[in-house]
Amino acid sequence: MQPYHLIHHKSLGVEGLDTDLPTRLEAVFLDSIAGKAFFCTFQILFYALRPMAVFQLPFTHIHGLNLTTQIAFDCLIVNYFGWHSMIYFLASSFLAGSLHPTAGHFISEHVCPSPLTLVQSH
Repeated sequence: MQPYHLIHHKSLGVEGLDTDLPTRLEAVFLDSIAGKAFFCTFQILFYALRPMAVFQLPFTHIHGLNLTTQIAFDCLIVNYFGWHSMIYFLASSFLAGSLHPTAGHFISEHVCPSPLTLVQSH
């Protein structure tokens, strides 16, 4: 995700490069209260999948090494601690980036601690 994040900050607001901008499909289907609630609830999935839908980076050996390392780590966790540990990891990641009163993403990127104000940069 790091290359996508760097391109996002280099190209803020540029359609086709800034992966934080909603796609046209999202703009059409999520343009209602129910759509916005759906987006807020599943925001972590949009953030994970949208970059690959906007534009694709070439798959390199570093990506392969990263994928192999992640799968090996996941297998070790499941082997030594069971599937409940993996479910805990997935659930906590989902809650951290979804519609939750203390969701880390919303707090870290959209609220200044003192005084409590919204950040307008994104």
